Amino acid sequence: RSGYQTLLTVIRELDTRRKQVFLEAVIMEVSVDRLRRLGMNPTEAGGAFERSFFRAIVGLNKAPEEIASIAQSLSGATTGSAVTILDTVNVRAFLQLLLTQSDANILSTPQVLASDNQKAKIVVGENRPFPTGQAQGITGGTLVTIERKDVGVTLEMTPQVLENDLVRLEVKQEITAIAENVAQTIGSGTATVPVGPTTTKRSMETIAIAHDQQTIVVGGLVRDNIVLNVQKVPFFGDIPLLGWLFKTESKQTEKLSLLVFLTPHIIKDEVDMVEFNAKKANEVGRLQQENVITDPTGLKREVGERLSPPAPPLQEEKPENRP
Repeated sequence: RSGYQTLLTVIRELDTRRKQVFLEAVIMEVSVDRLRRLGMNPTEAGGAFERSFFRAIVGLNKAPEEIASIAQSLSGATTGSAVTILDTVNVRAFLQLLLTQSDANILSTPQVLASDNQKAKIVVGENRPFPTGQAQGITGGTLVTIERKDVGVTLEMTPQVLENDLVRLEVKQEITAIAENVAQTIGSGTATVPVGPTTTKRSMETIAIAHDQQTIVVGGLVRDNIVLNVQKVPFFGDIPLLGWLFKTESKQTEKLSLLVFLTPHIIKDEVDMVEFNAKKANEVGRLQQENVITDPTGLKREVGERLSPPAPPLQEEKPENRP
């Protein structure tokens, strides 16, 4: 009897509701020149980025009490000015500062919920057909072999809830895109084989530790973007051969940095889940009313408001005891 009670007690202690983690991610592309003008350069080993912003970037600092006021002061900086980033500045201020820039491009904002020590995966993209080869059929027709691949944003994460509201995140993020829409072929004559368009791939796999509702940045992949600018005189610039006398072409290469911001939210019990569901339902309703999904400016504003720190609780004034 005592052994059964002991076993039952152990089972009850083990059979408890596991904590969950809701991960919000912001995948953003921003020009490296813009980061330099703002006083930060994540592509160089030395410089203002490492000296004054390194602790905030890797998420080792503690969140300041008045992060909203700091973000507001940062967002008021003019183009070309040097912004001094102190060690106590949270990554949220850096993100909200980037959201005020017109050349900051939000690629995706995936969100996923996972149980403690369980892997979750979210894919936002398309399943494109890619021709991989061709063969001659019996009736004389051509048979083309097609292979489908996912093109878009993939986010995998495995959370582990630690003590003191810490979250250990195993994150794998991948972005694939089609670089050329024109199908390529190899061979010549009747022996040509379609090989499909060219795709680009940027992936990152890391392990990070963050506090509950703390925003960290775990990526800084840089790529070159080549832009072809054509300036020509209307009508005359389209004349064959002679048109080159009335138009100019120039290539501009810019470096784009891919930044991945992560914000984990620990959901401990059913009460937290109900409150979090109500919060997300209100956000969806507001987005539908404002239609910010089709408005890039509205999307940036929505991301900034979503990552803003919660307002401090109001303190009731106690009446003074007068004699």
